[in-house]
Amino acid sequence: MLTLQLDGELSLAASDVQRRRLLDWLAAVDVACQPEPPSERGTAPVRPVASPTPTLDLSAVAAIDSAGVQLLLALRNSLADRGKVLHCHGVQPAVAQALQVLGLTRFLRVHSGTSQ
Repeated sequence: MLTLQLDGELSLAASDVQRRRLLDWLAAVDVACQPEPPSERGTAPVRPVASPTPTLDLSAVAAIDSAGVQLLLALRNSLADRGKVLHCHGVQPAVAQALQVLGLTRFLRVHSGTSQ
């Protein structure tokens, strides 16, 4: 699992900082999901490489607004373009309710437990 823990709010006031953190994390996901290079003889790797699950730990995020929703949707779309599914763990009740009311639980894997 490749996990990023966010804290504070996913809001307009914090969107620039959170966006930078998410972009850096997305780059790390790309690196972690690269297949093993072929051997020196040009053959495929002997062992398959398990791809880590991109996971956001939202246990320290107390609130989300429309800017935060846009960040999550943009991240979800970027990961979907890479064949990945975004998982959100530790989602606080207020944030979970907002995501559910907006219908985003159809697009995001939302879990109330912490990521392990």
